Amino acid sequence: MNVFDIYGYQLGIDGSTDALDKLSNAYGSFSSTGTDVDINLQISQLTQSLRHEHKLGGAKRFYGRSEDRFTLRDHASTIAVDEDWTEVACSSKASTSTLTTLLEGQLRQQLAPEGKAMIHGSGVRYEGETLLFPAWRHTGKTNTMLSFAVRGGDFLSDDRLFVDERGMAHSYPMPINLLQYNLRAFPELLARSNFERFKDRLSMALASQTEGMPEHSFVRGVLDYLNNHVIKDSYKYHPSDLFEDIVTIPQETPIDKLVLLETTESDIDHCRIEPIEAKTMARILGSITDFEWNTTLHDTYSAYDMLFPERDGLTDQLMQLRSREREVYEAVAETADVYRLQVPEEEEWSRETQQRVVETTIGV
Repeated sequence: MNVFDIYGYQLGIDGSTDALDKLSNAYGSFSSTGTDVDINLQISQLTQSLRHEHKLGGAKRFYGRSEDRFTLRDHASTIAVDEDWTEVACSSKASTSTLTTLLEGQLRQQLAPEGKAMIHGSGVRYEGETLLFPAWRHTGKTNTMLSFAVRGGDFLSDDRLFVDERGMAHSYPMPINLLQYNLRAFPELLARSNFERFKDRLSMALASQTEGMPEHSFVRGVLDYLNNHVIKDSYKYHPSDLFEDIVTIPQETPIDKLVLLETTESDIDHCRIEPIEAKTMARILGSITDFEWNTTLHDTYSAYDMLFPERDGLTDQLMQLRSREREVYEAVAETADVYRLQVPEEEEWSRETQQRVVETTIGV
């Protein structure tokens, strides 16, 4: 059994599937030698089709009830859980993203009573300040984090992290998912092994060949498949694999600035940062969390409650979690300086853009 200590919550994961390997890699920074766990998640391979007495949805996408198991089916991805949500059976192509959302939904419920809440954002410590960058999806979290990290910043998070009502940030060092434009904008990330550099450059070359091709052309389909299924794994790296001298800051650190990222169509010369009210920031953090995770959880839990009306309802638990996390967001926004920063909407940031974003952030 693999055990992970995530801020006092002992998570055990056992089994022998690809999904287990991916989850173990994702939470590897929290690896623990302990044996007492709060929850022991058993993951197994789904070896046969399930017969469903009740289904919500169509033939390829549905929620279902198969005896005492709740099923989520999305085309080739099938995930079936028991009543306690501790035994999980997965198809070979089960969505790791869905598994992570469900798992972290339980984690969030365990940590919320302690005054902790998850936010969707990146974070660094730079020149003595802890900076968090909450943002909507595809709004520059990774580019912003990398802009600081390659200039000597200490890594805190890339995609999500926990904060608490005391105004502290809790590092969440998950693997960083880099795309071609990240590698082009930050060429120092290519300074790894010759083989890894070769795969990076091959992937970028393939991507450049598809630019301008019809979306559904056969050639583009072949190149995209090679890039997304053969080479793509080379883009997931632990922070320590990217920067030789990177420092993963302590598990908790006081938040100095909460900087909401928004994209702008204006030239970077017009990039500006402005203060916003704490209550506005708290409301925005809640909205982003709803979009990133709570919508999926609400859909899933609603289907579960409908298919298993005799069991304790999960939707009400999610509403309680949502309310508690919003209280944490309000407390955090009151303890830190809060701003809105406009960043360029282009994916590949120039050196000038990177420097301007860093200087604008630390200059207030």
